[in-house]
Amino acid sequence: MKKSSLTSLATILLGLLAGSNIQAANLASPSAILQVTVPVGKRVLLGTPFVRPEVSRGSIVSANAQTLTISGATYQVDQFKVGGANGNVTPYIIEILDGPNIGFVSYITGNGVSSITVEDSIPTGNPDNTRYLIREDYTVNSLLGSASAPKGNFASNTSPGNADQISFFNPNGKLETFFRWRSTSTIGTNTTYAWYLSAKSSNNWVSVADRRVPYGQGLIVERKANTAGTTTAGKINLDGEVRSTRLRRSIAGFPRWNIVSNPNPFNNPLSVFGLQMAPGDSTSADSVYVWNTNLGSKGGLKQYYRSDSSTWNDQTGAVVDPTSIIVPAGSAVVVQRGAGRTSALSGDSALKLNPIPILNSPIPIQH
Repeated sequence: MKKSSLTSLATILLGLLAGSNIQAANLASPSAILQVTVPVGKRVLLGTPFVRPEVSRGSIVSANAQTLTISGATYQVDQFKVGGANGNVTPYIIEILDGPNIGFVSYITGNGVSSITVEDSIPTGNPDNTRYLIREDYTVNSLLGSASAPKGNFASNTSPGNADQISFFNPNGKLETFFRWRSTSTIGTNTTYAWYLSAKSSNNWVSVADRRVPYGQGLIVERKANTAGTTTAGKINLDGEVRSTRLRRSIAGFPRWNIVSNPNPFNNPLSVFGLQMAPGDSTSADSVYVWNTNLGSKGGLKQYYRSDSSTWNDQTGAVVDPTSIIVPAGSAVVVQRGAGRTSALSGDSALKLNPIPILNSPIPIQH
């Protein structure tokens, strides 16, 4: 159940625990790098605005439920499945490049010689001979860098409570937290590092280096304060290719929480985000929560929802201007379906997130 008093991440976690236009994708994707700042003692939502390079492409002969029959390429059976051929540990995603379902992106759960099975329902009416490409998806290592050479100044420690905390929702909708472990209390030439789950005892820590961080989703990052000897802001570097086409994003039904990345590498007003939210009141409507560093001691989530097809409201019911609600570059929002809306938004009903051409970015980025 949503509550207007959701102002801190801790409160959020307690709640958790209880079109037809034909387009063509821009195939020449530019590469970019973006730095996200995490203030000392604060939390931020970290998005995944970039994609990793493609590894294969071809044409879709037919689509049915969660299986695509393809041409133009042949594959080793389960070549793209984690734990499949040759002990693969890399997750892969497929993206439809043109036709009415442009922007459909889904995790590959298996493949045959000329077929690909995906996690999400494929939208209906996918025409024959539309194009697809396959990319590696993110893992903790590929997004944040290895623990020994991270893409940012993550504070490390022998104890999870004294290191920066990074959290994500696992496939069951449960929040899990990991940290950058180091082997010695004092950093030296023989110090080793690892990304470990915080919930395990020190003699049974579990590595999350190869854990998938899905494109289009994100993480929650907390920069520890002086208890970790940290006095400077965290800096996280995100890099990859820029997509310039619509993204279809599946959303789990109530009461699950969904982290949805800002799809653009610049500050994005909520008005052009492209979220198609079911209207209602603060409890029955689909809601989007935007991170605000001034809520609570570490920052928190502020609720927005639509009371009708065009009116946005905040958690108090006050009407708000969506052009003034900014989702920062490299950040994300949290989406939750309204109470009683237990069905997922997938396939034809998936969220369709709009990109903005980089040269037409409406708001300058400040770091």
